[in-house]
Amino acid sequence: MKSKFVKILSVMLVLVLLLCSCGEDKPKNDPTDAPVITETVLPTETVEATEEATKAPTVAPTETAKATATTKPTATQTAKPTPTVAPTPTPDPYAKNTYTIKPNLSSIKLVGRTTMVGNYVSCDWSASGIEFKADCKGTVKLKIKGDGGQHNCGYFSVYIDGVKQTNRVQVSTSGTKEVTIATNLKAGEHTFRFLKQTFVKHAKFTIQSITMNGTLAKEAPAQQKYYMEVIGDSITSGHGILEKNGNPSSFDATSAYAFLAAETLKADYSIVSVDGIGVTKGYQTETMPQVYPYTCWYRNTTKKYTSDRQANVVVINLGTNDATHKSNTTTYINDVKTLIGQVRAIYKDVPIVWVYNSMRADYNEHTKTAIDALGGESAGIYMLKFTANTAGGNGHPSAAAHVTGAKVLSDFIKSKGFMK
Repeated sequence: MKSKFVKILSVMLVLVLLLCSCGEDKPKNDPTDAPVITETVLPTETVEATEEATKAPTVAPTETAKATATTKPTATQTAKPTPTVAPTPTPDPYAKNTYTIKPNLSSIKLVGRTTMVGNYVSCDWSASGIEFKADCKGTVKLKIKGDGGQHNCGYFSVYIDGVKQTNRVQVSTSGTKEVTIATNLKAGEHTFRFLKQTFVKHAKFTIQSITMNGTLAKEAPAQQKYYMEVIGDSITSGHGILEKNGNPSSFDATSAYAFLAAETLKADYSIVSVDGIGVTKGYQTETMPQVYPYTCWYRNTTKKYTSDRQANVVVINLGTNDATHKSNTTTYINDVKTLIGQVRAIYKDVPIVWVYNSMRADYNEHTKTAIDALGGESAGIYMLKFTANTAGGNGHPSAAAHVTGAKVLSDFIKSKGFMK
């Protein structure tokens, strides 16, 4: 036992000596001289994730990322001031305007038998013309072309807001003229009527345009409830009402009985009258049966007249010139029948009133013979006697006689119920 312990002790001594000898000469590259590297030990899950990320392919950056990466910093911009916009000017309601007739027919009432001549309207017959409304001020003018005639001028009446103006308008029968029909008008709505005083053979015209400081109304003046036509000679044309001569200056159809009766009856009208004409014979070579069927025989001998309105009554005042020229009575009677037939061809069974005795009564019995042969009052054909008057120019009825005649005629028409 003692010997075993000695052996163990001897071995331990040898080992100690060996260890001591090893510490004396160390190799230059002894790993114990290397610096110690301290490793951070990651958890197992972290290590695995890191390895997966390393293995994953490189992903391209998104568009947003690109934009973010490539967008340069935005410089601070100074906002431009908003420009000041000038206010829209208010249109002047009374600026100067010119209205050609045809394109504006919806705003213009045509009076009497008229016809379009290009863009213009004819104004030939007694008391024919135009009527219109406007919001205007200052001056109103019309451009008118003279289409010839037996005299070098014609005359017109002007009505403003229903009032006949004292001064009438003179227009040359040659060339184109601009005539003033109103001045110094107060701003506002006004109505105008421009009507021919002179009879057809003395002067013919075309009305071309209206010029004003303002605007033409969109709608024409309304038609009256009633409509009448009057056929006649110098009496109906207003010969001698103004002066004691036969010049155009002595005529005023707007002061004659036919026009005045229409005004009293509040009726629209058409006046077909020719100074000196007869049913069969007169101072003119043509007769009324030749002239009546046409819109204006003195302008166009082929254009037949058609009416877009049914007349409530037709008045005829003829026979004076036949009496003066002693027309053949048989021919006269037949021509009276012809004329009445022409009227009925246009206006069907319209009532007809034949006025007689305005200046003389020579042929009244022959007129009655013709009317009786056609059926007289039972056929709607009447005779109405005026009081003869020759106190006006050239032995024609005076202005006062026309006023009286207008009352007699309008009263008769109302009494028969043709108009109320």
